[in-house]
Amino acid sequence: MRKFTKLFLTALLLLSVMSSSQAQNNVVSNQLAIKEKIVRHSLQYGVDPALSLSVVKQESNFNKSAKSARGAVGLFQLMPSTAKSLGVNPYYINENIIGGIKYLKSLQDKFGSVDLVIAAYNAGPGAVKRHNGIPPYRETRAYVKKIVTHYNYLKVNPDPVILKVQKEIKQKESSKQLASANNQEQTQEKILPAEIEAIKEVEKYQSIMESKSPLSKRLKRSKIIQNI
Repeated sequence: MRKFTKLFLTALLLLSVMSSSQAQNNVVSNQLAIKEKIVRHSLQYGVDPALSLSVVKQESNFNKSAKSARGAVGLFQLMPSTAKSLGVNPYYINENIIGGIKYLKSLQDKFGSVDLVIAAYNAGPGAVKRHNGIPPYRETRAYVKKIVTHYNYLKVNPDPVILKVQKEIKQKESSKQLASANNQEQTQEKILPAEIEAIKEVEKYQSIMESKSPLSKRLKRSKIIQNI
């Protein structure tokens, strides 16, 4: 009986460990998929992927279900009013990502500086304008410091997902250029024989017209007279 109980408990422990390991693997897998979406949309909208990833790490630590006491939602912790102005539903992962990146892009266009973009994301663009720089709020200054630190780290040590996506994009561009070059060669090969035939037809037509012209006839008559 004791042996059976011991075996049963061991089996339960193994199942628990396996379940925990599977759960961790799922979390990692989901996080990688989320990062890839963030990187792709960042490149699409012209935002540095390192900045987007740094903001999400600070805002939600890549927890798609994160919700703050103030009501901010999802990965980018978008307020419902901000999400509405951006035309996205913050409760959908993809739209939350697009909304957050579009908001970063708008702040980037307004302020340019990474520090000011981050400060505006936290305190609002109005506060940055009023103070003509990073607002003197303890929370905002700490927020900016954390994100800038992580952003600078990613600029030196890029996230593998950024490298993966950039490599895929370069490969696609190279494939398109190669395909375009091949198409041009094939088009030239197809057109060339046709052009040759067209030139031959034009030359033939010109020859016929010249033979029928009065000048041509006079030249022929003069040659005949000379021969006589």
